[in-house]
Amino acid sequence: MPVHPDDPSHVPEHQVERLATFAHVMKDKGLDVELIRVGNDKTTTLTHTYLLLLGIAAASVEERIVASLPDEYKFVHALPGSARTQQVILVTLREATVDDNLYLGDENLELAFHAHEKLFPQLQAHLKVSLFPLHNEDARHRLIQKWHATPLYAIPFESIHAYFGPELSMYFVWLGMTTRLCVTLPLVLGMCLCVLLYVLGLELFYDNNRVWFPMCYDRQDDNDTAMCGLILQGPSVLNAILIEVMDLLYLRLARWLTTMENYRT
Repeated sequence: MPVHPDDPSHVPEHQVERLATFAHVMKDKGLDVELIRVGNDKTTTLTHTYLLLLGIAAASVEERIVASLPDEYKFVHALPGSARTQQVILVTLREATVDDNLYLGDENLELAFHAHEKLFPQLQAHLKVSLFPLHNEDARHRLIQKWHATPLYAIPFESIHAYFGPELSMYFVWLGMTTRLCVTLPLVLGMCLCVLLYVLGLELFYDNNRVWFPMCYDRQDDNDTAMCGLILQGPSVLNAILIEVMDLLYLRLARWLTTMENYRT
């Protein structure tokens, strides 16, 4: 949340106090929060204040919050692990209210938050607010290790669902399915089809070139010798060139992969 001291339309300290009041309410709701202020008034004209949501104070608090969620957030009950905790924090952040009006300043002249109204929209009306999820480094590290240990195409969907939630896990489920369907099967079938069409095309051309190009066999005109030779031998020459080029490309690729593997090890 940026606070601009040079802006005469509002008092920066009141904006910081507004955020501090919101943080105090979140702490009363059971969240573990910390207010961080970054900047030096002597050297900069911009001070950033951040509300850091570290998690939930206790597991019992999380269960109490989940039990009191409205019907539109009942899906949180089915979430496992860190995904559930993150959603509980997000719901608490967006749905929290207070029973009495909260004021700013020593003389309580400026109203900070209205009672019985959601606090987060009121905070957004005065401050530039952005939400960024914090990672559980231990859980994330275990997920990455498990992901690296799995074989090809065996994405740990359950672990992803437990950490990131259903939306991101569904993305990886869809990604895994499309990878198998759009890469593996079509690639193999496409290569087989190309080879089959190439071989059948050469065989068809070889069996019918006497009918298609009779002048090459009747030798009615000596000037057609070069063209007849191209038509008769062209596919074979093209096939030989293609094989040679592919051999060279494969050799270069093999050498490059060998060099990369030697460098990596």
